[in-house]
Amino acid sequence: MTRPALWCGEGLRFPPEAFTFPGAENWIDGAAAELRRTVREDWTPELPLPPTDWYRVADAGLEVLFVARGTALVPWMQVAVYDSGAGWALRSYGACTLSVSYPDGIGGATWSLDPGSPAPGPESREIHTLIVETACASGKSPEGRILDPLIVYGAASVLIAVAVRPRPGAQDCQGNPEVPLTIVLSEPLGDRVLLDGSAFPPRLVTR
Repeated sequence: MTRPALWCGEGLRFPPEAFTFPGAENWIDGAAAELRRTVREDWTPELPLPPTDWYRVADAGLEVLFVARGTALVPWMQVAVYDSGAGWALRSYGACTLSVSYPDGIGGATWSLDPGSPAPGPESREIHTLIVETACASGKSPEGRILDPLIVYGAASVLIAVAVRPRPGAQDCQGNPEVPLTIVLSEPLGDRVLLDGSAFPPRLVTR
C-alpha cells in the first residue's frame, strides 16, 4: 500500500521527512524565484508570509509546494507554484492546515502506550500500544483490518501513524474499542520520544 503522507488539506502530498532542510527560498531555480517574488510582493497583512526558512516539501516537476512555519494564529503557511510554459507562476498561497493524508480507502487510528505492558526503554524495539480507530465502525474492533504503520525515524523522535482499512458499508458512530497492537521498530528507540502521527502536529506519547 502507499503509506500515509502529510498535506495542507488539498494539493500535493509529502512525507514527514520533507521538513528536514529549511532554506528552500535560496534554491537557484524558477520555482524558488517565484517563491521569493510571492513572499516579497503578494502577501497581505492578514496572511503574512515568512521571508525565510521555507521547506520545499513536494516537487511534481511542473508544480512545487513550499511550506513554512507561520504565526501562533496561523501555524503553517504554504505557497504553491507551477510552470506555466512561459515561466513559473503562483498557483496559490495561504494557510496550510497540516494533517495526515491516508491513501484512498484507508483510515487512521490514534494510539497510546499500553499501561499493562512495560514502558519502552532505550533498547526497546517493540512498542506495546492500544489503538482506537478514528472512523466510525459500529463499535467493532479493527482487528484483521490493521495495516503496516508509517514509521519515521528522526534524530530526536520516532513518529508512528497507524493505518486501518475501514469496514465496508454504512457504520454507526458509537465509539470504538481500544485494541492492543505491538509495533516493531527496525532499530532501538534510544533516547528519542514517541509521536502519534494520526494528526499534525504529531502528539507526544507518554505514559
